[in-house]
Amino acid sequence: MPLFRRKGPAPDDAAPIEQRVTAIAREVAAEAGFETVALETADPHEPVLVGDDGYQFALYNLITMCRDADPTQWRSIAQNHIGSLVRARRQATPAQLDRTALLQQVRARVVPDVGLDGPVDLSYARPVAPGLALVLCIDYPETVTTVNAAEVAKLAAPLDELFEVGLRNTAAEPVDEHEPLEDGVSLVGGASLFVASKIADLEAFRRLTGEAQHGIVFSVPNRSVILYTKPTGTDAPKNVTALARFTAHFVVANADSQPGGVLSPLLYYVDDADEIEDVGAPDADGGYVVRASGRFGAMLESLAGGPAE
Repeated sequence: MPLFRRKGPAPDDAAPIEQRVTAIAREVAAEAGFETVALETADPHEPVLVGDDGYQFALYNLITMCRDADPTQWRSIAQNHIGSLVRARRQATPAQLDRTALLQQVRARVVPDVGLDGPVDLSYARPVAPGLALVLCIDYPETVTTVNAAEVAKLAAPLDELFEVGLRNTAAEPVDEHEPLEDGVSLVGGASLFVASKIADLEAFRRLTGEAQHGIVFSVPNRSVILYTKPTGTDAPKNVTALARFTAHFVVANADSQPGGVLSPLLYYVDDADEIEDVGAPDADGGYVVRASGRFGAMLESLAGGPAE
């Protein structure tokens, strides 16, 4: 169970950015009429504020924005960010939305499968791929709220229908970029928080990537980016190596600056069996280890004309 921390003296300039931004966020929330305390979370880089009514303000995104700005701008950034969360709090909660509004605003979102029983209980989540799970979110005009387990039974539509409609709404979210990089790797990106979540609907994902006779190798380094390659011929190993290199740029070299945090550091493979395999992961040296096993290994072997290595 999380422990509450009492308010202490304001952190000095040498304190970690998480402590400094949390202190500013508490002050800004109080100015907006919300007294909060800081939750002790499993990851000190992802602090959460909680109000008297139980409403929670996750601060990871705010800290990421402040990390890229001068400290003199942090209060202004916090005022804008916390202000949008407060305005969202004053809108209808997920349980207060009628069926029509709920089905219009619900989205299915892919999140890391760690911490699903943390400060926000997401135990209703459904598995998507190794390391990834699917949860429900409500898309408000200024912010996105994740539905917690306690709210699920109070919603105006059954859970199965909400996941089905949420996936459809997520598939319809706009994509701002879809362009080739090099060595057969392409990038899909956009401002939407749900771009990477498009992988959860494999039929829609295939429409996005186009025909892939030998399957798709892909990664989702953050919520707004999908990297993928469609292996063909003897260039397949080079394509996968390039995918690993681009993924490492996001999740190894620039992990702290990913919007919403790193979604997954893994490489994945899916073919017409509709089962997503994890096939690669970062090693201790910042490179990638790719495992040519399972259906992925069989695919590489068939393209190479011999046993995969």
